[in-house]
Amino acid sequence: MSLTENLEDLSIVWLDTNSANDTDRRVRFRDIINYITFFQTYEQCIDYIVSNKNERIFFIVSDSFVETIVSLIYNMSHIIYIYIYCANKSLDKECIKQYIKVQDIFTEEYSLFSKLHDDVEQYRKRLSPPISICNLSMVKEKSIQHLNKGCAAFLWFQLLIECVFRLEETSIENAKKEMLDECRQYYKDNKVEQNKIIEFDKNYSSDKPMECQRPSIESVILEIHIDTNVIKKPFVNLSDLSKHKDEKEILLSPGIVFEINEVCQSESNHWHVKLIVKGEQEIRIHQLMDHFKQELGKTTTLLQLSKLLIIMGEYDKSERYCKLLMNQISDDHPDRAQLYNNLGLTYVEKDSWELGRMYLQKEL
Repeated sequence: MSLTENLEDLSIVWLDTNSANDTDRRVRFRDIINYITFFQTYEQCIDYIVSNKNERIFFIVSDSFVETIVSLIYNMSHIIYIYIYCANKSLDKECIKQYIKVQDIFTEEYSLFSKLHDDVEQYRKRLSPPISICNLSMVKEKSIQHLNKGCAAFLWFQLLIECVFRLEETSIENAKKEMLDECRQYYKDNKVEQNKIIEFDKNYSSDKPMECQRPSIESVILEIHIDTNVIKKPFVNLSDLSKHKDEKEILLSPGIVFEINEVCQSESNHWHVKLIVKGEQEIRIHQLMDHFKQELGKTTTLLQLSKLLIIMGEYDKSERYCKLLMNQISDDHPDRAQLYNNLGLTYVEKDSWELGRMYLQKEL
């Protein structure tokens, strides 16, 4: 069973009495989804699935467990597809006919690999982009503790972008190195991702845009209007650099806030969404940020982000930010006390009482 933290949304869970120590199989299937967890017992597998509802799981099960587990997990929303693997015999398809999520019964690993690969690719294309929706007019008078999850995520992301924009050139290079080092470690057995890391390290520079793969999404058309006289976040015209010369592509900065002006459906059943970026929104965003900084502190730092993550209930992420900052500041740095406080509160919320008490005492 894998003990490494999953840093992605997707995972493969494989229940088979004979698969736990199959290193070759783990390496092969990591080319599809990097995070794969093997289980040999029904009980451990169920515990994992129930306790990891934030993951989107592609579930592979051997025929010997089909009757006991498929009916239990089938209606869980984070189970995307189910694949039944029978290496030595075929299983009667009538027993799984009622379960639409069951993709098929496979007797060969190659056919299972191929089907899983295609399904994951199609699913990734259907994933919604990382957009947070927040009604700005309804949050101004609220404290952070009373924000809904969408508005809290919106605030956290705005603070994160502000932190990134304030980074000095040396900090950017250090951040790039740390990111690549962590990616190399996380994807150490994944040849596909390792090649991407090598390419990024070799070719990336801050003055050149990176090429990216664009999934074909045909169901929604976004029409974006930008007032170029008031927008403060950077954007760039990529028409001269793009492979799609006729599309007049614009690269927008992360963290740009759009107002939803209109949503309608065309006669061809395509959704048409009109988004606007204008001056009033920029002013309201700055007012909102100033309002919440009274609770978090006036300067946008990793400490501020970790404090917000605690309030949001994102304790694992808060712990990661605190540990990252701990390696960056000296023992006598004035932020050390607040860092220990954040880390202590994080561990208390995670029910790690001894660690929580240790760091809270260090604060004193």
